Amino acid sequence: MDNYLLGNLIREYRERAEISREELAGDFCAVSTLMRIESGEEIPGRALANELCSTLGLIPPATKRETTSRADIDRYLIERKIKIKLSQKKYDYDDLLKKYAECEMNVYEQQIHDYYAALALLKNKASPEKLYELLSSSLALTLFTRTEKFLPLRRLLSKMELLLIRQLSLAQYKLGMKDDAFAIMNYLDKFYERGICLEEVSKMEYPQVLRFLSEWNLERGENERVVSIAERGFPECLKSSLLYPFVHIFQARATALSLLNSEDAQIENKMADMLVAMSENAMRENEIE
Repeated sequence: MDNYLLGNLIREYRERAEISREELAGDFCAVSTLMRIESGEEIPGRALANELCSTLGLIPPATKRETTSRADIDRYLIERKIKIKLSQKKYDYDDLLKKYAECEMNVYEQQIHDYYAALALLKNKASPEKLYELLSSSLALTLFTRTEKFLPLRRLLSKMELLLIRQLSLAQYKLGMKDDAFAIMNYLDKFYERGICLEEVSKMEYPQVLRFLSEWNLERGENERVVSIAERGFPECLKSSLLYPFVHIFQARATALSLLNSEDAQIENKMADMLVAMSENAMRENEIE
């Protein structure tokens, strides 16, 4: 893509989202660098273009500065093989991850590698300590403005940061860091509500965020909050055709209504039991997760 067109596209989407240059530059680059990119005076490298574009909900385009190398092609082919395995619910791709790492990774590519490694650790029931260590070290590569427990202090996150940080909050929860995990999940809820994100990420991640928020609020006794979350969660799950988070949100809502002595609670609980049975059957037949 022409460097002026790329810069103009970044500026257009930034202004449309009512984001300042200071906010978009964030941890990624200096404000002066972003100004030069937007004016067409500077061509961002591939890693920076990826971060800026995915943060604005844009698919990162190719840039003229960096031509496609043999390592780029190898990484693409390896990642494609990993995605095929994931679509088949197979997580035995350690050898592929090693080959990916041998291709000399930039920061963005390191986070891609770490995300797939985290999925394999989850499937293989690795300790939450090991998962937390991997995810926190990966996020530390780009998420500089954060609290000690990785709550972001900026409103914008890139695609890989979004994918990594939800997994990190789940690891925190399992480690007993429940307040920290809850803070991150609430941050993600507000983030996705704003709608500044790649659609492919929002469709798959937002229902999961609402699922865990509904369950965690139920555990905290915030029953009215659970019912409120379900009102947003149901349409998000239907939009994405995701059965598993839908069932969990529905079940949490039914329990919350029971605790609130709602007249609808008995019907809701019967429907929840039916949905859970349907979900368990679907998981056995299709290994839905």
